[in-house]
Amino acid sequence: MVVIRDGFSGLGIKLLQANSPEDVLPNKPAKDSNVAFDLYCYVEDWSSLDELYEEFRGKGAEISIEPWIDYNAGPWKEFAIKDIDNYCIGFGGTDKN
Repeated sequence: MVVIRDGFSGLGIKLLQANSPEDVLPNKPAKDSNVAFDLYCYVEDWSSLDELYEEFRGKGAEISIEPWIDYNAGPWKEFAIKDIDNYCIGFGGTDKN
């Protein structure tokens, strides 16, 4: 499925600013975990994932999970960033190859 809005296709995320800092409530990690995803975005392939990672890293984003591969799940590759409100945004997918 491809979503197109105003001529844009691909991954698009719209985050809205909270009214006050008290409204910002990132998810808490599950038991035996140190990371809780607040938003998870799927990408088409690992090449797209790597490009996205390099773009975030190049722009100084806080990387909360460095890219890693779970060979038992597809294999599945993912990484995550933290936004300025401490929300954890994950990106991942399988490879077409």
